[in-house]
Amino acid sequence: MKFAKIFTTLAFIAMLFCGCQSKKEPPENGIYYWRTTFSLNDYEHSFLQKHNIKRLYLRLFDVGLDMQNPNVASPIATLRFKDSIPQNMEIIPVVFIDNEVFKKIDMTPYVSRICDRIIKICKQNGVTNIRYIQMDCDWIKTTRDQYFTFLQRAKGLLHDKGLKLYATIRLHQLSETPPDVDKGLLMCYNTGALLNEKTNNSILAASDVNLYAKHLSKYKLELDVAYPAFSWSVVFREGKFVCLLRGFDTQNQNIKLEKSNIYSVMQSFVTQGQELKAGDKIRVEIPEYQQIEKSKKIIEKRIKGCSIAIFALDSANLVKFNENEIKEIFNN
Repeated sequence: MKFAKIFTTLAFIAMLFCGCQSKKEPPENGIYYWRTTFSLNDYEHSFLQKHNIKRLYLRLFDVGLDMQNPNVASPIATLRFKDSIPQNMEIIPVVFIDNEVFKKIDMTPYVSRICDRIIKICKQNGVTNIRYIQMDCDWIKTTRDQYFTFLQRAKGLLHDKGLKLYATIRLHQLSETPPDVDKGLLMCYNTGALLNEKTNNSILAASDVNLYAKHLSKYKLELDVAYPAFSWSVVFREGKFVCLLRGFDTQNQNIKLEKSNIYSVMQSFVTQGQELKAGDKIRVEIPEYQQIEKSKKIIEKRIKGCSIAIFALDSANLVKFNENEIKEIFNN
């Protein structure tokens, strides 16, 4: 019985991870899925087909500090599968790791647990056609060594299973030595100062991208690129950051458009569990196609033949772009 169980597991892993090759891969269209329940509506199914999406970056869970014991790291917001994964699509499981855990915890014992949990979730939910696992963390200089050690160990474990390691790279990380991974994905968004009330749009500004792009020509890691198709609203009170809202209704009768993308709260109300008070300012941020287009030109002068991804698959945000704009984002 033990032999049969081992054989079955090995057969499943072989099916999961078939096709790993070392040669340079042709560019593919990809998109992130970043919700906690996997369920696609008709628009999202159509979007995948219409734009020839071949890669789905699927967030499986986050890793953060345990609320009961801050000296322990725990999985958070594990993805629940309501629908099956679309056929004939490469799946790249993604795990987001809060940078705070590397400030407070030795993550060495967690490497194998996280890798094993990824494989278990994929196996239980019939997720196949996997070659890469992606780790996502907004590391900084003080956590770089801890995170890079974590990645190095993860890479060894995944290689033993026939997998490769993919890591996200933020623009501000381009000036640093790259991590020891098989491939990176440059996240071309969150370029501005989110917590600064004077920032116009923190999601993407080509002028910000231009400041970091000079490091690309010397960056020693093969990169793909992701561009934004998400939105949020940033709330300030007396010039200080209060909270971040997603899917905020700008037609709310308690607010008034002040200028451009800035709204003022006229009367206190509660939304998404947050109390907004009279006098609060709300900055509604949506990535502008023109800024994406300019950013692409800046980056593609330095990166050739990369795969392009959009963050993320959500009809509420994707409908803000027309068909031609989506095609141009993917155009490489």
